[in-house]
Amino acid sequence: MEYAATQFMSGGRHQHHARPLVPAAVRKGPWTVEEDIVLMSYVAVNGLGGWDSVARGTGLNRTGKSCRLRWLNYLRPGVRRRAPVQMGQQVVQDREAPPWTD
Repeated sequence: MEYAATQFMSGGRHQHHARPLVPAAVRKGPWTVEEDIVLMSYVAVNGLGGWDSVARGTGLNRTGKSCRLRWLNYLRPGVRRRAPVQMGQQVVQDREAPPWTD
């Protein structure tokens, strides 16, 4: 990873602080269906791991962390997801039901 050294004054001495260079064109916000398809195709061909190279190799302009989390939480086969409303209603029903109604 490349780093940019910045200098600032503190107590009369120069201190160096390294921060990662982040491309200005990194996309943030919701994923599109097209991006999901590109990510799924790339993982199908190249396998899992090396998420930074996935981000660069797909041209998605997303960070490696963003690609990894999208795969793990949404696109990975076998991910079970329920709508949050249904899940919340089930919890409420479970708490409101008397114990002898099981």
